[in-house]
Amino acid sequence: DVSVIGAKLTSGGNLVFDGVGRIDLGADLEATGSGSAVDVVGSVVRLTSDVSITTNDGNISLDEVITGTADDHVLTLVAGVGNVVIDDNVGSDTVELAGLVVTSATDVSFSGVAATVDVDALEVTSAAGDVQFDGVVAVDGNVDLNALTVTVSSGATVTASGAISIYANDVDFLAVLEVLGH
Repeated sequence: DVSVIGAKLTSGGNLVFDGVGRIDLGADLEATGSGSAVDVVGSVVRLTSDVSITTNDGNISLDEVITGTADDHVLTLVAGVGNVVIDDNVGSDTVELAGLVVTSATDVSFSGVAATVDVDALEVTSAAGDVQFDGVVAVDGNVDLNALTVTVSSGATVTASGAISIYANDVDFLAVLEVLGH
């Protein structure tokens, strides 16, 4: 089963996608009510264009995020003071997203060893709390993280081909770091 979202979807309350199957996302999602969340449970989100998912200080929870075309499509997440949780892979080692950008959140968590990140660019411009990686992170370009704390769990591997910039009060790097091309 495939659900196609080709026009901006806005809700004054929570946006919840609870089912199996894939969501082909080609337009922005926005939950405008104060504290309203965007929650995708058990569905793969396949980006078909550059999109943003925005809440008014609510949480954003995603499962798997992919693209059908390697090095294409940027996903931008805006949660205000809400949290961002992704509990499965973002991209794959052969079909990376062009980018993942989190412009605002309290905590950003790539939760569990299945939460791998395979992108051309990774940017967290403002996280008031912790940015945590539990799985493999492979970035073909630059990594830019701005948070109170950054935690890379034991067992995770971080590989970047570009510059790595981390602005944080505390960095807990319990994993392998490999910088290529510099």
